[in-house]
Amino acid sequence: MIHRTVHELLPLYALAALERGEQHQVELHLLGCAACRHELSGYSRVAEALGAEMEPGPMVWSRIQAAIESP
Repeated sequence: MIHRTVHELLPLYALAALERGEQHQVELHLLGCAACRHELSGYSRVAEALGAEMEPGPMVWSRIQAAIESP
């Protein structure tokens, strides 16, 4: 698999959204490509943050209530 193709697949790889064959090809490429490993680390951090449970801020409910009550 060529570098450019792997580079385009990295976001999907970080989200575990590739088919098994593509995943394997990306993993083989990552063994020898430091640039793609570095790029993947950023995508992995984003994927991890997206998967984390997020708590609404303390003012969310009061803002929702104010928006509902306003004319």
